[in-house]
Amino acid sequence: MNTPRISVCSHPVVGSLALGIAILLASACSPPRVLVSQHRLDRGTEALRDRILSQGLQLLGTPYLRAGKQAGGFDCSGLIYFIFTGQGIPMGHSAQQQMLAGEVIDVDDAVPGDLIFFGSKGKASHVGLVVDRGAGVLQVLHSSSSRGVISENILRSDYWMRRLLHATSFHSYIPRELLAMRAEAD
Repeated sequence: MNTPRISVCSHPVVGSLALGIAILLASACSPPRVLVSQHRLDRGTEALRDRILSQGLQLLGTPYLRAGKQAGGFDCSGLIYFIFTGQGIPMGHSAQQQMLAGEVIDVDDAVPGDLIFFGSKGKASHVGLVVDRGAGVLQVLHSSSSRGVISENILRSDYWMRRLLHATSFHSYIPRELLAMRAEAD
């Protein structure tokens, strides 16, 4: 016995309509995608950098506290940890962890928001946040064991220049999804 076949797609217009509906249904089931322009990402990055610098400068004068990671007192890596995690950026607890997590850049290319690392034999023992950069100026915010949170031009310090390892890029610490969320909010 021959059973007649009925095909909805036998007519070109009906076939196209069916295909369109199938595509719409499939896209409705997939997770939503957030599309953010590069301009908005860049704007989000700069706003985040400004908040980090502002928060850091507000901590000037905070006393040094060994292993301190809260507003009552900081060691060098605790200061960076507090500032960055306060803006939703994951950060390691030690200077060495923070250094290894970032993208190395030349110290001459460091700009505000980048991190500067000090130590010896490639191992970081101290970290600071670049807050100003200009001719003859590399102003770094850091927590000094003798003076607490200070800002100083490290280019004028033989002590720091002898221990300088390298800088890491601010951008390399920021998860892309955080940027997308912040850009959407702006």
